[in-house]
Amino acid sequence: ADRKETELTDDQWVETVKKFIKKGIIHCTYVGGEPLLRKSLIEKLTKIIPINWIVTNGTIPIHRLKNTSFIVSLDGTEEVHDSIRGRSGLYSTIREQIRNRNDVITNTTIFRINKGEPKKLLEEWANTGIRGMTFNFATPMRTASKDFYLNDTEKNEVINELLGLKKKYGA
Repeated sequence: ADRKETELTDDQWVETVKKFIKKGIIHCTYVGGEPLLRKSLIEKLTKIIPINWIVTNGTIPIHRLKNTSFIVSLDGTEEVHDSIRGRSGLYSTIREQIRNRNDVITNTTIFRINKGEPKKLLEEWANTGIRGMTFNFATPMRTASKDFYLNDTEKNEVINELLGLKKKYGA
């Protein structure tokens, strides 16, 4: 069946969000695709929502916004990140853009290809002025190869490494 999808206009989004705010909602996380593609909408919403998190791949300039933290996806250090994303120079662009940004946290989803990256990332980003770094494991999906994901033993090894690194680099 043909299904025509339409996106809400900025004004429709603002009116919808205002209804949620009246019901007590105080936080919004923007994900899916690249939220910063709708810059004007994001600027309007972050002015009326008390707490905002924007998850971004870091390819679009990140401007400071009221009540907003940015979560920037990093797949690893430069060679690994750029290889996974299929775009040379992306990592260095991200690094320059978010250096000295206390409103930025990086997030790395760990899978087989980048399981050795957390220590390297922490060493490289330790003194860049960002707020922090988070790490999580890729959620298995039926459509992906089982070789893509870490097994339980490998996950435990990464967790133990991260716990050691936490002692060195802090919370």
